[in-house]
Amino acid sequence: MEGSINAIVIDKKYNVGVALENLKINDIAYFKIGNDYKTVKVIDEIPIYHKFALKDINKDDFVYKYGENIGKAIKNIKEGEHVHTHNLISIREGVEEQ
Repeated sequence: MEGSINAIVIDKKYNVGVALENLKINDIAYFKIGNDYKTVKVIDEIPIYHKFALKDINKDDFVYKYGENIGKAIKNIKEGEHVHTHNLISIREGVEEQ
């Protein structure tokens, strides 16, 4: 493991991680799932405590964090991309899980 942990992912079913520090384009997000260390190359600026995609997420896919569906992608999101209001509609905004 080259870098120290700078992101958190609690469960392998999540499709987003959370940055534990500001991440810049081309930084590597280092995190652990269970006993396994994982990495994702960041392709956007990710502010501290913001979400980034752990894998490609297609438009209309649900986004999972905290063990729950937190919203729906409103456009395709690439692995390492910032996940926020510009590409996600929140459950709080009326998205119904199907």
